[in-house]
Amino acid sequence: PEGFENSLNPQAMADLLTYISTGQPAKTFAGNQPELVRPDATGALRLLASNFEIHGDTLVFEDRYKNLGFWQSDNDCAVWSVEVSKGGAYDVWLDWAVPGDVPQNSFRLEAGSAAFSAKIPGSGSWDKYRQATLGRIELKAGCQTVVVRGEQPMKGPIVDLRELRLQPAGK
Repeated sequence: PEGFENSLNPQAMADLLTYISTGQPAKTFAGNQPELVRPDATGALRLLASNFEIHGDTLVFEDRYKNLGFWQSDNDCAVWSVEVSKGGAYDVWLDWAVPGDVPQNSFRLEAGSAAFSAKIPGSGSWDKYRQATLGRIELKAGCQTVVVRGEQPMKGPIVDLRELRLQPAGK
């Protein structure tokens, strides 16, 4: 109904948009509790594997490493609700593991109308995590949904992801 969006708080609106965009309810796992992500003291948004919604056929929360694992289905995606306090350029920083002997896949990050894609380099093994900045995205201020998914065509599992951090550029 017209004006319905005015009755929703930012988290409820983000939840509704997530459901509409993924077409499926979130899966639940012990150790994973979706919550609105707000900037830390440095202005960074820390998108952890423990504070997002899990969607798709094979994506799971792995308690051992506190990561997203078995990310290999076309409909797998991770969805965070975030509050961006200051719009501008943000560095896309990952904490991930991927063996060097699996095909190199790409991920796609969507935040509002902005999007970013990058190949995920190998880290050596599923047990060896690597941290690096892989690029930059422009974010608008306000509450929005951040979605991460594998880019097609995917060849096998794409990544074990512990954290995706959106850090104000240059900090």
